[in-house]
Formats: sequence, structure tokens, C-alpha cells
Amino acid sequence: MKCPMLTMYAATSDYPESYQDRDCLKEECAWWDSTNNNCAVLQLSKSIYYAGTHIAQMEIKMPHEGQFRK
Repeated sequence: MKCPMLTMYAATSDYPESYQDRDCLKEECAWWDSTNNNCAVLQLSKSIYYAGTHIAQMEIKMPHEGQFRK
């Protein structure tokens, strides 16, 4: 797996082709989540996506203002 943080750095450097160490360091990395055995950056993006999905479902189920008028 390519590291999202190191890949982001490589894109901003003057010579991105010369920067080859972009592989995930896993347990050696500060962003490694040992609970889920996954990169914390990727886990955070998944969590935000699922939260947005649940919020969208709540919006669909909410009653509209016109339903309470006589």
C-alpha cells in the first residue's frame, strides 16, 4: 500500500520521480492504527464517509414541516 502522507509530500517536491520511498511503514509509522491494523488517515476518511451516509439517511427519514400543519 502506498502511504497517503508520503505520496502527498512527493507531489509537492520539485522532483517527485526521485522520491521513491512511499510504501506504508505499518507499525513503525505514527499514523498506524494498531486497533484496526490500518492507516489512521484511511480509517478517518472511511469514518467521515460513513457518518455522511448516516446523516443523509436521517435527512430522508425526517418529517417535513408541512406534515404537521392542519
